[in-house]
Amino acid sequence: MPRVLVLEDDPDVCNSIKTALVRSGIQVEYAYHAKEAWRVLHRLKPDLLILDITLPEVNGWEFARRIRSDTAISKLPIVVITKSKSITLRWAGRVYGVSDFVDKPIKRYELDAAVQKALGAPASE
Repeated sequence: MPRVLVLEDDPDVCNSIKTALVRSGIQVEYAYHAKEAWRVLHRLKPDLLILDITLPEVNGWEFARRIRSDTAISKLPIVVITKSKSITLRWAGRVYGVSDFVDKPIKRYELDAAVQKALGAPASE
């Protein structure tokens, strides 16, 4: 069973992501703060990180940069969730090796497709 860590500061968004992924047979952990997520990443060693870019205490891109510079987790796939549809944001995602983006409000089929793509599995119908 794949394991996913969700770093998102909004509990409602976390719960909707968790509900959608659990229905797809994925184990979900979540963190509301970057410090908490950093500890969970090293303890859990998830198969994927779902990352909100607009976090209160640290920019999501800074968090992604830290992941890419840590050899223990540098290859971790990242799916970004965001309200922004900016081209600049999408370009930044390429710089940090983001697997995919899911726009807020989150649609379950888009989340499922992005997660399956990042995990290397075909999207479910």
